[in-house]
Amino acid sequence: MNIGIYTDVSPQNGGVAQYTGLVVEAIAEWKRRHPADMITFFAPSQMHRSGLDYLTFAHQAPTQRVMAWMRAHIRVPIVRRALQKAYGLSRDTMRVDSPVIDQRASQWIRAHGTELLYFPSVTRLAVETDIPSIVAVHDTQHRRQPHFPEFASNGLWTEIENTLRLAAKRSVLMVAESETGREDLLQAYSEFGLTPDRVMVIPYTVPSYLRGRDLTTARARAHMKFDLPTRYLFYPSNFIPHKNHVGLIEALGIVRRRYGLSLALVLVGDRGPGLRKRTYVEMMEAARRVGVTDQLHYLGFVDDDDLATLYAAAELLVMPSYFGPTNLPILEAWAARCAVITADIRGIREMCQDAALLVDPGAVDDIADAIHRLWTDEAARARLIVRADERLKSFSPEIFHQALCNVLDEAARRL
Repeated sequence: MNIGIYTDVSPQNGGVAQYTGLVVEAIAEWKRRHPADMITFFAPSQMHRSGLDYLTFAHQAPTQRVMAWMRAHIRVPIVRRALQKAYGLSRDTMRVDSPVIDQRASQWIRAHGTELLYFPSVTRLAVETDIPSIVAVHDTQHRRQPHFPEFASNGLWTEIENTLRLAAKRSVLMVAESETGREDLLQAYSEFGLTPDRVMVIPYTVPSYLRGRDLTTARARAHMKFDLPTRYLFYPSNFIPHKNHVGLIEALGIVRRRYGLSLALVLVGDRGPGLRKRTYVEMMEAARRVGVTDQLHYLGFVDDDDLATLYAAAELLVMPSYFGPTNLPILEAWAARCAVITADIRGIREMCQDAALLVDPGAVDDIADAIHRLWTDEAARARLIVRADERLKSFSPEIFHQALCNVLDEAARRL
């Protein structure tokens, strides 16, 4: 069986790009077991790297997806008017969840010998090709928390929802990152044809850039390269409202007023354009309002080597994100032996158990008190790190590799 891995993300996409890298690495185990199989990686050039000799690299398919995109965005008034004027189509005659097959893309992918496509994240092409597919779904938060502005703009909620409805009907398998994620998928999409036997779990693991590294000199390297304080809080994340940067900034202000501590916060991630830029601006306005602007160190997008250094040098990862059910930075922090404060939400509490300090992401006082507690209690940080070492055993690379092979075995059996 010849397999294609198809992604349209770039390294700037953060966690989804890291997950794609995990899939690319793990599929080496499949290749070892099935040496005659060809594995093709369809991806932007930024995602190609050396050391992956078991893969054949290809660019993304030359898709023709104007109509499919317009169908997904039919609820946007300007798109609806364009459809009506150009094609005489209305909302009633353009069902947004009806399938569209991109024959050009399908033929181009088949020309590479691909018989099965693995999509590491939800993208329209996953349901616009006639090639059997496996679709990895990292969350269904558009369903659980649709009020966040990232779902409200440019018809994104509709595009995600319609893609998942079609995947529920047509994909060979869907992949969740946890049992909680599997429950969410089945709850949301059973009515659209998704059955329990078609949802499998591949739990996340630590990206390879953090495995087996000597991080003993991380503090010195971080200070030398980025001129950072000896101690700092760390939050690696693109600037999107659900990441809750504003809540974290307001908590820093409380720590400063209540406890007299001016704690440095190091931020990395993409801040623009569009919603990301607006979220960054909102964060900086909050920082000025609560008087902590001088405590922020924004480093932009950093490569994996620097990211590993920043994790290892940090006193705490503070990640009060509203979204779960699994978040990769928690595993990355654990691997770098960095204590974690994160959100007490469904999925995350099952992921972390007692290996992180959990807070209400909507209660800035709760976040502030947790930061103060761990910042001033070295023994408490050490206990969390010991528990994290144990918890990481449930997210080992071996478990990830075997779970991926199990998914591919099951998909091959169904073809």
